[in-house]
Amino acid sequence: MLLGPVAAGVIRARYRNGPERTLPLVPGRPTPVRIELFDVGHTFLRGHRIRVEISSSAVPHIDANPNTGRPIATDTTSQMVRQAIYHDRGHPSRLLLPVIS
Repeated sequence: MLLGPVAAGVIRARYRNGPERTLPLVPGRPTPVRIELFDVGHTFLRGHRIRVEISSSAVPHIDANPNTGRPIATDTTSQMVRQAIYHDRGHPSRLLLPVIS
């Protein structure tokens, strides 16, 4: 799945521990989530920048996320959510970019 000029990794947070069981996020509680990106090769030259975008939605590329925790196929309501990336000594976030020579 390509979103614009870059490849994107997508995960529904409720399936962060696998598809066997759902586990909703708890508002205000930092929760580790690992997002694997598709294989992509880019050359970064001096002055280039990388943008990481976190969102509850990527419509029309990905099905809408109602953010209710109910089954997506039958949910008729939605609610707004606030995304947060925690990055401090107690909650280290990172973006790993392997270098291939």
